[in-house]
Amino acid sequence: MKFITSLEPAKNKIIQKYPQFKNGKFVEDISGWCNYAVKVDDEYLFRFSRNQESYRVLKMECQILEYLIQNLPSTIQVPKYIFSDFKDGPFVGYKMIRGEFLRKDVFEKLNNKAKESLLKNMSIFLNTLHSIDINKFDLDYVEPISNYQMRYEEFKKVCFRLFY
Repeated sequence: MKFITSLEPAKNKIIQKYPQFKNGKFVEDISGWCNYAVKVDDEYLFRFSRNQESYRVLKMECQILEYLIQNLPSTIQVPKYIFSDFKDGPFVGYKMIRGEFLRKDVFEKLNNKAKESLLKNMSIFLNTLHSIDINKFDLDYVEPISNYQMRYEEFKKVCFRLFY
């Protein structure tokens, strides 16, 4: 299996599956750890597995997100994949969900009604997530130590280049 880790091959793969993006603006997104990501027209995000371990995790993520989409109320947004291909160079794509990272200062600026609504939705999301019967899915076991080692190697590639 060939893994895509640079812009031109990613762009070609996306256009092959989605010819309507031929004239789109393709930009690398280096915010992730385990996948190589490309934004198209600042509206869609496509993620490509960097290696075998991230491939396994991405497959698992797709299955769990599909379950969540079907089992969460519509008020809780979950990325819905417009495309996922695990046969020929694993990648997924979805329309981006706009928002702000929930940091302490962001949360503190919310009014009480917004805080209550947010906390209720988080509770529903976590209860749904933790009630998943993982035996219903074709999930591979992810060995934690090698997973952390892989993430650290990706961290070094992404972050260390910013300092040197």
